[in-house]
Amino acid sequence: MTNSEESSRRSAEERRTAAVWPHLIVREAAVGLLLLALLVLAAVAFPLELLPPADPTLPAEPAKAPWFFVGLQEMLYHLPPASTAAFIPLAVVIFFLALPWMSRRPATLAALSRPLPALLFSAVGLALAASFVFLAVIPFVSQAVLTVLLFGWALLVARRPASRAAGLSLPEFAVLWCLLSYVMWTVSGLFFRADDWSSLL
Repeated sequence: MTNSEESSRRSAEERRTAAVWPHLIVREAAVGLLLLALLVLAAVAFPLELLPPADPTLPAEPAKAPWFFVGLQEMLYHLPPASTAAFIPLAVVIFFLALPWMSRRPATLAALSRPLPALLFSAVGLALAASFVFLAVIPFVSQAVLTVLLFGWALLVARRPASRAAGLSLPEFAVLWCLLSYVMWTVSGLFFRADDWSSLL
C-alpha cells in the first residue's frame, strides 16, 4: 500500500468517526436532561402522599404501588410470585448485560426479508402472542395485540430494506418490545385499578 493510499484510507476513517467532545457528550447530556425533565413531570403529575401510621389492629387494604412499580405489581397480580419477582427481572437484567456481546454483529430487520428468518421471526411472534392469549385476561390480551403489531410492523419494514427502520437491529427491536410491554403493563395497573387494587372494569 502506497503512502497516498494509506493517507486516503486514514482520511476516510476520520470522516466516519467523531470526537467524544463535543459530539458524544452533548448528545448524552441532552438525553439525560430530557429523561430528568420527564421524571420531574411524572413526579409532579403523580405525587405520592404519606399514609397514616400503621395500625396492627387494622390491616391495610392492598395498596397501589408507586407508578414506576405498578407494572410489576400488575404482573404479580396475575403471575406466580417467583416468576414475577425473580425470573422475569433476572431474564431482563441478563438480556441487558448481554447486549454488548449481541451488538457486535447484530442482524437487522432488513435481514428478515429472506424467507427462513422471516418464518422464524413470525413463529416467535405468534408463539408469544398465543401464550398471552392463552392466559385470557385483559393485560395479557393487550400484550398479545402489542406483540402482533410490533412483529407485524417489523416484517413490513423488512420488506422495504431501503427504509431507515430496516436498519434497526434485532437486539434493539427486543429492547423496544420489552419497553413497550412494561409501559402497557404500567398503563393497565395505573388507569384500570383503584387505589385498593380492585379492578375498574
